[in-house]
Amino acid sequence: MNNICCKTKSEICQTFFNGTCGDCFTDTSEGTPNSWYWDFGDGDISDGQNPIHTYLSAGNYTVCLTVSNVNGMDSKLATIGVI
Repeated sequence: MNNICCKTKSEICQTFFNGTCGDCFTDTSEGTPNSWYWDFGDGDISDGQNPIHTYLSAGNYTVCLTVSNVNGMDSKLATIGVI
């Protein structure tokens, strides 16, 4: 039975500028997920595999990616700083 392991590109970028990140939210999970749930920590969410998100204000945000497939689900948390 295959497991599922949630990963992100660079384990989610730690800091980015201008509030928009089109490359930071990239799923690199193992186990062939077929469902994604991003919580950007600012009240916005996405079910896209590699979403683009814009933060409206600077600060630290806890981002969570949850992926799932027929074998289960896994989540990854990371705190990012927007300046």
